Amino acid sequence: MFRGCPKFCILGRNTLYNDSYLTWQAKPVILALYHRRFIHSVPSKTSNAAHLAQLAERKERERHIIHLVEKRVQLRERLIAESLQTSEGDFNVNHVDRIKMSKFVKELEPLMEPWEKWKSTVKALEESAPLLQDPDQSLRAMAEEESKSLQNTLDKLLQEVFPPILIPSSPTAEVSALVELKAGAGGEEASLFVADLLRMYLRYVDVWGPDISCRGADMNRGGNRGWKATILSQTSGASGTSKESYKEVVLEVKGRGAYDTFRWETGVHRVQRVPATEASGRMHTSAVAVVVLPLTEESRAEASLLTFEVDEKDVKLEVMRARGAGGQHVNKTESAVRLTHLPTGITVSMQDSRSQHTNKQYAWKILRSRLFDLKLREDAERNRDTRRTLVKGMDRSDKIRTYNFVQDRVTDHRTGFTTMNLSHILEGEGLERVVNACRKRHEEDIMVGLLEGSVENE
Repeated sequence: MFRGCPKFCILGRNTLYNDSYLTWQAKPVILALYHRRFIHSVPSKTSNAAHLAQLAERKERERHIIHLVEKRVQLRERLIAESLQTSEGDFNVNHVDRIKMSKFVKELEPLMEPWEKWKSTVKALEESAPLLQDPDQSLRAMAEEESKSLQNTLDKLLQEVFPPILIPSSPTAEVSALVELKAGAGGEEASLFVADLLRMYLRYVDVWGPDISCRGADMNRGGNRGWKATILSQTSGASGTSKESYKEVVLEVKGRGAYDTFRWETGVHRVQRVPATEASGRMHTSAVAVVVLPLTEESRAEASLLTFEVDEKDVKLEVMRARGAGGQHVNKTESAVRLTHLPTGITVSMQDSRSQHTNKQYAWKILRSRLFDLKLREDAERNRDTRRTLVKGMDRSDKIRTYNFVQDRVTDHRTGFTTMNLSHILEGEGLERVVNACRKRHEEDIMVGLLEGSVENE
């Protein structure tokens, strides 16, 4: 016990324990006086040095952000000048290059207004500096208040406005998603959890699809609003209960922003719960593998912008009779389709429909998605030493998330996000919080990469 205060000891902020009366009391005023008298200490040289280092690091980061913004503004002005020169009769300019130039100029347009506000605020701050030394106290107080307000404006521009604008738009912003769910270790429990995840994703599409698909979109243009989910194929699993279970499900989610949102679900999802058939009440651990692929279609303009296509000459088509239960349809109809991409060896088989044409259409859709995913991963592998990879940290062998039913807990192991409301996540509504944490982490990595590149180019 501290000398001079024998009866009180600290158990937490605003809480005291009185050993004379043995009662809990919340006395913030007494605690504040106690803290000031008995525990107050002078900051050490180490803490001061750490604080100064943090301030220096922050100032350096802010300097690099302003340098990067200034370079982008100058680049936009140069591109506009070049486009005006070429539009005066230079017909030798590539049409694709002209479109890319116009698109890039439009992407930088939101940067102009904050940049002008930054320059005017800096100028106002410089003009108010002499007034801080004015002998008139009232005038000096007004100058201090104005200077504080201007500094807050600059801090907001640096920390909240500039970073989101500097992050380049995703090349797959318009791409739909193909979500594959496969039961892993755990047998029957894994198959049951595939059904739980499928329901969660379907609910997520209904609840959040309309909002996410409109983010960053040009509202003056026509087009779909929201997402549309379609189950392309499913393989039922054996279950000792009345609940649905699947060994494998392929889900198509069409709409703007679907792939950029669902790609954070790629990985191993671990579930820990007590099965309904477990007599002793022991908790079992099962796993479901989720693979999210970019869905491209030849009829969409976005596919051409991504410069990705599959040559039909490289694909071997085979038709055969469907296997499994199905009666005369299985025995007499050659409706099953198998596509093999010869250069990569990727094979896709489809027999869910009784129509060969429908099976072929779905098989082509899955094959294009897998080849596009392969291309993205190869591009990311070439840039693995940078922070601007498209699928950074998305190794499919990684355990990305744990669903613990006993503790009512969901933990995402990539971001450290944890919530004690598992049902809210599985209902689809709370999943956006998990996805948003991954999205923010990814944007922070991109921003760090941009700043590092800015330092190298100085």
